[in-house]
Amino acid sequence: MRSALYKALALLPVVAAVLSLTVVAPARALDAGNVLILEDDGTMLTPAAPVPLAGKRLTFSPARDGGYTTRIGPSRGLLRRGTRIDFASQPDGVVRIPLAAPVAFYGRMHDEIHVHPQGVVSFGAPLTATARADASGQLVAGVLGGPPLVAALWNELQPSSADSGRGVFVDQAAGATIVTWYQTSSARPAGEPNTFRLTIGADGTIDLDYGALASRWGIIGLTPGSDRVGVRMTDFASAPRVAPRTATLAWYNDLPQLNEIAVARAVYARLPDRFQFLTVFTTQQVDGPTPVWSTTVQNADRGIGMPVFDHSGVFGSGVLEHVVVMNDVGFYADDPEQSPRAAGYAYAPSTLAILAHEVGHRWLAYASAADQRLAGADGHWSYVLDSGASFLGGNEIHANPDGSFSTIEAMRAYGPLDRYLMGFAAPAEVPPFFVVDGAHSFEPKPGHVGEAIGPDSHPEAGVRFQGTRRDLTIDDVRARIGDREPDASAARSAFRMVTVLVVPAGGHADATQVEKVERIRRAFGPFFRAATGHRARIATWLPASRDPASAVADPLLLSGRPRLLDGSARRDAGGRAEVVLDYADLDGDVTSLLVTTDAAGGAPPVAVDVAQGTIGNRRGSLSFVLRDLPEDAKQLKLALVDNRGLVSRATLPLGEAAPDQKLAAR
Repeated sequence: MRSALYKALALLPVVAAVLSLTVVAPARALDAGNVLILEDDGTMLTPAAPVPLAGKRLTFSPARDGGYTTRIGPSRGLLRRGTRIDFASQPDGVVRIPLAAPVAFYGRMHDEIHVHPQGVVSFGAPLTATARADASGQLVAGVLGGPPLVAALWNELQPSSADSGRGVFVDQAAGATIVTWYQTSSARPAGEPNTFRLTIGADGTIDLDYGALASRWGIIGLTPGSDRVGVRMTDFASAPRVAPRTATLAWYNDLPQLNEIAVARAVYARLPDRFQFLTVFTTQQVDGPTPVWSTTVQNADRGIGMPVFDHSGVFGSGVLEHVVVMNDVGFYADDPEQSPRAAGYAYAPSTLAILAHEVGHRWLAYASAADQRLAGADGHWSYVLDSGASFLGGNEIHANPDGSFSTIEAMRAYGPLDRYLMGFAAPAEVPPFFVVDGAHSFEPKPGHVGEAIGPDSHPEAGVRFQGTRRDLTIDDVRARIGDREPDASAARSAFRMVTVLVVPAGGHADATQVEKVERIRRAFGPFFRAATGHRARIATWLPASRDPASAVADPLLLSGRPRLLDGSARRDAGGRAEVVLDYADLDGDVTSLLVTTDAAGGAPPVAVDVAQGTIGNRRGSLSFVLRDLPEDAKQLKLALVDNRGLVSRATLPLGEAAPDQKLAAR
């Protein structure tokens, strides 16, 4: 018999964005024709919780058990001190600093630090290349997925390379290492200064000293790295204790957060359950994984690179397939055919193109495309893919006689490959296409501004570049992911979309905001039909009858208890099992998964640390491998645990499980 001890070998969480939820009275819906206006009832918009530490000093003192005690006092005043760091001269933008004397962090000695411009100092190694501070939804994953570190203010800080009086400074004197971010700007608010300091004492004491902060969002705290035993989310204004080997972080937001699950449930308490798409606008800017985002709620289509699943019940529906969050209506021009006003989306030709992009994520671009270098891991076609000027990225690319390539059109329609994957075109209707490997020497058109162009860039016409052409056909795609089922002869081609405008509690939408959303709604149906080559349509009007649907109450979900939705476990002859689980949690504070089996002997549960992919997320998937399973094990016993100790339990049959095997909750 194999050992009853089994271990998690890998954990690859795939997630979507998240917020807190409290249970209050039903949302109030206001009649505005074909746009449903919902006033927040306390569940749809979580209030902003900005950094509360400006003008204060947060001190972490080492405790005998390897943790820390904390205390808060007034700031000591912050001036420039030490040598200015030149991040631009470093290949990875991170500077290694040898310490004059080793220091202890979580009880372990370190002789070097790595200073990151985005408000983090790590011990022994830099953050991973995938760590991102440019999107709120990626902040926690960025710090939990790397080495031991102190996050003084982890967000999209941008130290100036031009002004020598500002920036990040390092000083080692009097037995301490001092790193000062002096008048350093962030992406939000753009260009405004932030001053704070991290001091690492010879005895391991850590001081975070905050001066004036224009940017009031980001992650603050400590993590011991990959050998942590837990994660605790907290608010440092309460001076909490830091337990040994436990990451202790505060996630501060300067914007309210939208809970799209609560919004959907409010919609289905008002309208019949007839809509495959839900599009949400707000009257104020809200925080999210990106300024505009979308999430797929259910998928029954095969051969598009996405698993088959159905989480629509979490949203109070049985029909809903995809939710789009367009954020603040102020992001957009009055004319939906004009480019958005928000600078981050100025590359798009129109508001309608942005909405078409997010609607397209219902099917695209998941076709194992990253493996073929056709797309990035974020579900967007590569800039150097000849995508037919798809809304999802890539460009229409012309191969020049001299061997170079030129982008000639961008974000025009759903391309031929898009239409096949969406179920609107047969394989024979997809002409050969190509991707350019090793693309380099990009020459932007005159007047181009922004970041250097590369394979992950936003689509843009008028750019010339070099590389090696790799020709492809639809058969290459089908060979990797299988045939699309249902095919174009049977796939759905008529959809319904409900458009919602969310206003704060006690607030209202003025006539200009409602009219703008109405113009977008009215224009999108014809736009979508044309973009699909007249193969599909979306109806965007509301039904004449406003009788509420029977949105099923789910008190456990609404109370913040995590939910294991479904999963699969495939076991091999070597005692290994691949496990995939889908979960939901409206509080977004799931931290660990406890796993045991029904085998004789009663081995203690194995704790799988899932916080890197679950903190801050309402819904997602967990994927990991168990090894050394007992031969007599027939079931996995699972317990999903959140940061407050709330638990969701389920059992999963173990064996040659089918991919769509369901959990038995208990």
